[in-house]
Amino acid sequence: MVQSATVPPSREAQSLYTTAVQTATITQRGRKTVATFALPQRIPIERVSFSISSAFKANFSRDISITDHPAASPNPADALSETLAGTILRVHLTQAGREIRQEQLSVPATLGSNMQSAATVEVAVNNGDDAPLPITAIRLEMRQRKICFDAPTAQPLTLFYGDADLTAPQYDYTRLFSPSAEFHAANLGPEQFNPAYRDRPDARPLTDRHPHLLWIALLIVICLLAIVAIRSSKTVHH
Repeated sequence: MVQSATVPPSREAQSLYTTAVQTATITQRGRKTVATFALPQRIPIERVSFSISSAFKANFSRDISITDHPAASPNPADALSETLAGTILRVHLTQAGREIRQEQLSVPATLGSNMQSAATVEVAVNNGDDAPLPITAIRLEMRQRKICFDAPTAQPLTLFYGDADLTAPQYDYTRLFSPSAEFHAANLGPEQFNPAYRDRPDARPLTDRHPHLLWIALLIVICLLAIVAIRSSKTVHH
């Protein structure tokens, strides 16, 4: 006889998330509970999570909508905006002698418009005819990313970035790298400007860098042609 069975956690259940933006400033707009975020450029958001007051024990189910649009466009109906939907819920009850416990306080939400520019994100909880939930915080979260270095020592390292013209490198070493069971986790320190950084030389043609030179050259050619034409005309009259 089978006495028990277990299901291994899914890939999603194994994912670790970190908070990108969080707010406790939550307002009521009609029957909706609304929070607004100013999301910086190129921050990949993949989940929206909610914190409920620990004193609140009631069951609930609420539909959620997440809308984002580029910060340069204040109109949420802009063609570049997007709206995602989801549900948060809590069910704690006993039915026919069986205890049912289900809680879902996060919504998968992969936002795209924030990758190319800063974005404004609005998270709305539709309360319907029910009282608003005592939400204490709403978080925009991203999956944790790890960068692995085969460093010879555990001494501090410096990470340089910011050149938008660089392309993604292809390293053969990625096929040979095997992470060690003994590793050191490094935390990023405060971002600092590199005083030795110099912009790379402008590789564009001279006429692209200085378009006014083309007009100057054209005017010179026109003037020279006009002078030649005038001299030719005087020679014919003589």
